[in-house]
Amino acid sequence: MQTVTVRNQFAIHPDELWHEIQKTRLLLHVARPILKIRPLDPSKLPEFWEEKDYEVSLCLGGVFPIGRQTLSITWPKTEVTKRSVRDNGHGRFVRRSEEDIGRFSGAGIDLE
Repeated sequence: MQTVTVRNQFAIHPDELWHEIQKTRLLLHVARPILKIRPLDPSKLPEFWEEKDYEVSLCLGGVFPIGRQTLSITWPKTEVTKRSVRDNGHGRFVRRSEEDIGRFSGAGIDLE
């Protein structure tokens, strides 16, 4: 399995950034140039992620259907990771995905 790590720095208060990371529209915005994500079950995404599974349909470029995917959202808490959203997704297009979004450590924030 290959691993891709992306790190960013933002000129924003950590609490404000954490608030935005928890919004479902962030994923839709980030994916939009490549994928259109359409919720199936539930039929509408909540404003903020909840710890549960979401069945979605994916369209490449917003045009070509490429299948269903399950977004499996959890809120891991460890001493190292103070605040994080984790997707342990799976489906036909991506058999297994593991993304940590918003790994907060100390005064800094890594978005992975």
